[in-house]
Amino acid sequence: MISFGEGRKISTVVISTACGYDGQGIFPYTTHRDYGDMIRAANATGTTRISKSMTRHKRSGNFHLWRPWTWKYIQNLGDDGMLNSYGLTNKGVEKHSRGIIKAIKDDITVIPSFFPEFGKGIGLAAEDTLEAVTLFMEQVWPTEKFWAIELNFSCPNTREDILKNTGGALWCVKRVKVSYPSLIIIAKISVVHPPEFARQLREIGTDVLHAVNTIPFDLLFSNKLSPLHKVGGGGVSGGPAFEMAFEYNSKVIEFFRGPVILGCGITDDKKLGRYVDLLERYAPPEGWAISLCTAALRRPEWVEEVIHNFNE
Repeated sequence: MISFGEGRKISTVVISTACGYDGQGIFPYTTHRDYGDMIRAANATGTTRISKSMTRHKRSGNFHLWRPWTWKYIQNLGDDGMLNSYGLTNKGVEKHSRGIIKAIKDDITVIPSFFPEFGKGIGLAAEDTLEAVTLFMEQVWPTEKFWAIELNFSCPNTREDILKNTGGALWCVKRVKVSYPSLIIIAKISVVHPPEFARQLREIGTDVLHAVNTIPFDLLFSNKLSPLHKVGGGGVSGGPAFEMAFEYNSKVIEFFRGPVILGCGITDDKKLGRYVDLLERYAPPEGWAISLCTAALRRPEWVEEVIHNFNE
């Protein structure tokens, strides 16, 4: 667990993105019994959920639930894996914040995730982020219930080169910290980022590091052509991404030297155990958490068991 006092804490096991924008679940998964049981277990145990990433304004990516011809942009892989090129399809902060605010008021611990669109330019991306934070600050009552935000610098499903966004990311964190010094900032990074980036994020004021979520298909399978190559290749999560993510996280934890949320590819007890061993050996006294994502969609009954084992 990661604790910042005054009731502000991140549970030992976190569900990232797989509970939707408001932490209450993703349709049509919510129609499945095992997934519903997992959500109820998360509610009962105070499990922290990090939302799917949203942008300041509505963004039309590749996947749209009500357009069946776009369903091909989310595919299952072996070893409980997934390949997706969702493309950050979302309705924007104003729309999604309503669900998050309701969840927070209902004592559901959900932390919003925001994607700064650096393709607009660093300055505009930082301004968008500040506007998003301000919207949450103004709408959540009491304000103390909105105390953390994740800044996602890692999404592989855009046309932006995330390897080159480190300067923009540091500037964005700095701007938010200056305007809202008490707000906990979680920075989500990618395996394409050099581990030194984690140290720079810490020095600039990042409170928690989240590594990682998905791995670009072309990086994980350099000798294969992605079935989604026409839309950038997509990102791989779940079992197939585990080894590369674990190797990266084993290095990056030594660079950040602060609270961390580590994951990607954790789909069974053995993989979970490897992360627990790593974190117990190297994580700082401020605490740590483990992030589950694809497993919550592919193996929700197992995630429910993990929640009860670690978060009760």
